[in-house]
Amino acid sequence: MFRNYGDVIATPLFDSQIAAALTGQGSSIGYGKLVENLLKITLDKGASRTNWLARPLDQIQLEYAANDVYYLHQAYFILQQQLTDNGKEAICQQECQRLANKHTSDVALKKYLDISGAWQLVPEQLAVLQLLAAWRYREAIKRDLALGFVLKDSELLAIAQATPTQLSDLQQLKQIHPMAIKRHGKKILALVAQGLKQQDLPQKLTRLIDFPTYKQTFKLIKGLVEQVAEETDIPKEMIASKKLIHEVLSYYWKNNGVNATKPVLLTGWRDDIVGAKVTQLLTNN
Repeated sequence: MFRNYGDVIATPLFDSQIAAALTGQGSSIGYGKLVENLLKITLDKGASRTNWLARPLDQIQLEYAANDVYYLHQAYFILQQQLTDNGKEAICQQECQRLANKHTSDVALKKYLDISGAWQLVPEQLAVLQLLAAWRYREAIKRDLALGFVLKDSELLAIAQATPTQLSDLQQLKQIHPMAIKRHGKKILALVAQGLKQQDLPQKLTRLIDFPTYKQTFKLIKGLVEQVAEETDIPKEMIASKKLIHEVLSYYWKNNGVNATKPVLLTGWRDDIVGAKVTQLLTNN
């Protein structure tokens, strides 16, 4: 909210869920359970699924909303003290800062990487998919819609594979809903044409699962993370999700560890506790 609407980064940020994970309360504890654990108060969550767009809000909704702030503020001081006591305050600060500073400026142009099946496309088709996915992302934000309500992933992939040059080509694609063509046909064709003229093409995608040692290496890193999690009393899910393990594998296998942003697993507090072991494992394999 602060970054998107106010163009500022809220700092210092304190994420109660991160703090709770670092103080032994699980990696994804809910607010109600957190309040119950720390303050011995059971919140009434009955208003959580009521219509929050309706006005005026009733008294139950008002109390529910107020409690979300009131008890969170009290919980902060307890969590802060627990972090100081167990020596994990610096880790919490680093992780919260990382999330606050998460880079989003080029996120639109990377959205094509999230589309299943993109690895099948050649660079020219990927250039089209990249532009289509970026446009869909911005369109969804502008219209406040889920991505699939603009165009589905399967529709984007079909368009990128076929690279239609006129409406009749687009209409022949069975995967595309006629209403989508009616609404966005001209824009889609313009983006296809732009992508096909692009000089700086994306590289063909290589799937990690196609590397011969993927399963074995993933399992080894996961084992390392589990071992370190036990030693440090930090949830394994917080140290390295599947996404973070894939990120470090891509760094070494696809970029050879050069000319790429260092993966999260090899930076900050994660690097301190597990980075050297992961690096050694990957350089020896």
